[in-house]
Amino acid sequence: MNASIKLLRRGRRDLPFCLIGFSHHLGVTFFAGLSVFIVLNWVMMSLAARIIIMLGTGISCFVLALLASNDEQFDKIQTPLYLIGVVLQPAGILLAIEFFSGGNWRHASLVAAGL
Repeated sequence: MNASIKLLRRGRRDLPFCLIGFSHHLGVTFFAGLSVFIVLNWVMMSLAARIIIMLGTGISCFVLALLASNDEQFDKIQTPLYLIGVVLQPAGILLAIEFFSGGNWRHASLVAAGL
């Protein structure tokens, strides 16, 4: 068996500090890159793409957080996933309702606050 797989199976406490820091760095870089990509291409996206990006990412982060709650190994990742879902889901709901209500943002905010 590969030595790195054995090291990962023993738990996170046995991992070298550089690997733990590197994994955090990759996570932050990925999320920042995704955010910059969305901001730079927001004007060129269709409304359907905007809704899918906002609502789909929020729902998938929420589902991942629920799956992570079943295992004690992923305790630290639950809170960031819930926070990302909490931010992105209402934004996606607002976009969808604003589109389907004819562009009236007041109706969209009332329905999203009620959900």
